[in-house]
Amino acid sequence: MNKIEIDIKALPSDIRGWIEFEIATSNAQDVGVELLRKKHVWIDNVRCAGLFDDSKPKLSVACYTDTHKWIPILVHESCHRDQYTENAAIWHHKIELDGEQHDPITLFQSWLDGETELKPRKLKEVITATAALELDCEMRSVKKINKFYLPINAKEYIQKANAYVWFYHVMRETRRWYPKGKSPFYLADVWTKMPTDFDNDYSTVPTRIKKLILERCFAL
Repeated sequence: MNKIEIDIKALPSDIRGWIEFEIATSNAQDVGVELLRKKHVWIDNVRCAGLFDDSKPKLSVACYTDTHKWIPILVHESCHRDQYTENAAIWHHKIELDGEQHDPITLFQSWLDGETELKPRKLKEVITATAALELDCEMRSVKKINKFYLPINAKEYIQKANAYVWFYHVMRETRRWYPKGKSPFYLADVWTKMPTDFDNDYSTVPTRIKKLILERCFAL
């Protein structure tokens, strides 16, 4: 069920205990865990640092990088697992298209890949639903960071989370994922400009933030 390619025992005790808890929690819900000695994993055609796939189900994180980089990814993906195992309403939210019900993330990815065309109003509905799912996950992540006293700066995490959520809305204009090395939550000159709380209107992207993400994450 699990594929653990890292030495968990070599990690600091505060991190090790939490990771062992997340693995046990996952397995109790028949969710496999993969902590891989890779620089990235793939979901559909998108390269990413981690994922939760409810069709398997499995939680996978690329750990061939500094611990302080992949631990927040594991936090995030474990919260997607929590959405799934807790049967959260936002996890089961569907988008109607041509008389059929679709998962918003799958529909969004299909549009991003050029396989599905969406009219502006439907595209906004899809991206709004996808961003809302990510926002819920990020808010869960901060609660988990604080609950388990994880060595992650919660204030900075929230700033990076805000950059990530608004990034989804910006993709309405770019119709592509960020290029390699242009992640909004790794570029300090992007995420440090973000709010330090979740008390924001996420239905639209502030002009300065849209401009910043377009210039830093997508400019060649």
